[in-house]
Amino acid sequence: MNVTQAPQQNPNVHYFTIDNTLVYVNFYADFGPSNLSHVYRFCDIMVDKLQNPALRNKKICLYSAMDKAKRANSAYLISAFMMLVLKHTPEESYAPLQNVEPPFVDYRDAGYGPATYFLSILDCLRGLYRGIELGLFHVDKHDLQEYEFYEKVENGDLNWITNKFIALASPKDDPQEQQGFAAYLLGNQGRAPTPVQKTSHGKNVFSAYRKDDLIKFLKDRGVGTIVRLNNNVYERNDFIEAGIEHVELYFPDGSTPPDGILKRFLELCESRTGPIAVHCKAGLGRTGSLIGAYLMKHYRLTASETISLMRVIRPGSVVGPQQNWLESMQNKLWKMTPSVKLRSSISLLEPSTFENSKRFETPYIRELIIEINEEKKRLHASQEDIEMDQSEDSNEEMEDIQEPQYDANFNDSYNKGNNKQQRSKISQNTLAKQKNKHQKIPSNIPGNFHLDEFVIPVQPRKGRKGESPEEELYQNGKNQQKFNDSKEEQVNDRYQMYASAASSAQQRQNPNELNMQLLKGAVKSVPSSAVPRNTSSGKTGY
Repeated sequence: MNVTQAPQQNPNVHYFTIDNTLVYVNFYADFGPSNLSHVYRFCDIMVDKLQNPALRNKKICLYSAMDKAKRANSAYLISAFMMLVLKHTPEESYAPLQNVEPPFVDYRDAGYGPATYFLSILDCLRGLYRGIELGLFHVDKHDLQEYEFYEKVENGDLNWITNKFIALASPKDDPQEQQGFAAYLLGNQGRAPTPVQKTSHGKNVFSAYRKDDLIKFLKDRGVGTIVRLNNNVYERNDFIEAGIEHVELYFPDGSTPPDGILKRFLELCESRTGPIAVHCKAGLGRTGSLIGAYLMKHYRLTASETISLMRVIRPGSVVGPQQNWLESMQNKLWKMTPSVKLRSSISLLEPSTFENSKRFETPYIRELIIEINEEKKRLHASQEDIEMDQSEDSNEEMEDIQEPQYDANFNDSYNKGNNKQQRSKISQNTLAKQKNKHQKIPSNIPGNFHLDEFVIPVQPRKGRKGESPEEELYQNGKNQQKFNDSKEEQVNDRYQMYASAASSAQQRQNPNELNMQLLKGAVKSVPSSAVPRNTSSGKTGY
């Protein structure tokens, strides 16, 4: 819901907004998508509201201002909630919003130049979904406190992108002196100790802004290798002396990785156990490009899924032409996918947690998910019934319409013009079967059952006493009006074309081929988009 002013609360609807609480912090012209912290925070908000007894009988409506960023991020967050908490697919989650007017603006990169690559809300949902489905991201093990602590510049500006990589900004030899922070400096021996906190997951968190603290952090998290992609702005020997391998893979800022650099990076990641730290100047463009290439090669993610996943985890990842480079490399990287998966000690994959995550589960949410799944099954069964009915109808039409080709005297009788009654009988038999089936005729078959002028409508007569329906229909065929000579010739040509098509379709055992040639696409299956999609059983508004 988009508004110019806050709506008034009423007894039936609870309105709320996150416009001023979960705010995306942009780099330049970018405005989203909302990061992982906001996704988790929003899901917690929604779970609390859904199980709040005071709101149990109200619809819950998220509203936003008309600002393009606030609209898009509100839509993304409510869709992410549907996906992570209520276990919808990305497509099901976004379906209620896909026709909203005005349309949501697609996300762009954090670069300064004109945008050349865009991501939709659905792209971002698919990226996160694929990450969870493949075990690249574990919903339950994600430490929200650690994530929010280390994303801050003063604490290291770093993020885990899967369990395999830590993406971070470039360390500096003495960042506090370079930034003018000298309050605690009394020579190298006089530094104040870095405060240590503990998260709810039991992890120690402390600022990794200073290089010595970063080394301590990497050792604490089991990182054995760090890769530098930018200029030499710190002394690498400090890492080496601490037992951390330091690898130089420099290429210019804002550019795409040369083939040699890409090859060396992939080989490095495929041969090192444990996590690897990767950085360039800001830890966004060059860092995201190489990590993204690794993910695409080994997990066959699309470029849009890869960039989306990384931007949700580390906003601003992959900038400018690097986006288009990943898109252009997609097929090449997929061809490089090894037939044998990496060892678990190298890939560090987690089990998939999309279906069985407990992070947002409560008794009420569990009941809601069961109710939603039952509704999905009902709709799926309804869809199967529709398709089965149409398939049976199509087969019945085939059986009736194909009767002439099994007549031994077909050609002779047709040439003599004696099969008009037979053709009329075919038409009426088929019509009768359709009427007898729940008294329904498919909307794509007219009442008089024309086949593009092949079948001639008849004037039905009233049945006589004791006459069977079949006899009545046959006698109706005998009362068929005669054709004039020119019309007869047209029908002859059409009927022969039909007979040839029917014979060909039967040989291939493909009844749809007959529909394609004769009904010209009139008989169609119901598309999946025509089946109503369940949201949250009427509880949640949009």
